[in-house]
Order: sequence, then structure tokens, then C-alpha cells
Amino acid sequence: VMTEKFKFPYSVKGLDGYLDWICDLDWIEKDEYVLIINNFRNFLKNEPIVKKNIIHTFENTVLPWWGKEVKQYSVGGIPKPFNVYLVY
Repeated sequence: VMTEKFKFPYSVKGLDGYLDWICDLDWIEKDEYVLIINNFRNFLKNEPIVKKNIIHTFENTVLPWWGKEVKQYSVGGIPKPFNVYLVY
């Protein structure tokens, strides 16, 4: 779903592939990123471990990356706001 919504240039396999692309996003050419997960109460309702891992990944990898780490670890990287909204 993330590959489709963020229009990743290539299909990804596994968490590592997903993280590579979600921490790139150069093809979007925007000053900030917003992810809205509607009906979060039912989002991955039958896969609570996957749901927990997704939230954990945003909190501990994606948001810190875009907040400041991109500047430190990526050549020419520019920090950008990345907001995630969980709508119940």
C-alpha cells in the first residue's frame, strides 16, 4: 500500500526496502510530507503486530530521519516536516 500511495519508483520487498524508499522520497519534490491513516482503529485490525511495527518504525526511524538525520547521513539531505495523522 505504501509503495502505491507514495509512488515508490520500484516495488519494495520487506521492511528494509520500504525503509530505503520512505527515507528517500526525492521524486515527490515537496517541502513536507503528510501521511493520513483513516479509520486507524480498523487499520490492520487482524495484524496487530504489523500495525505496532509500522507505528514503531515511524516513531523511531522515519520521523527522526526526516527531522534531522537526513542532513547528517545523506549528501545534500534537507530535513523536511513529515507528519503522520492517525484518524480514528
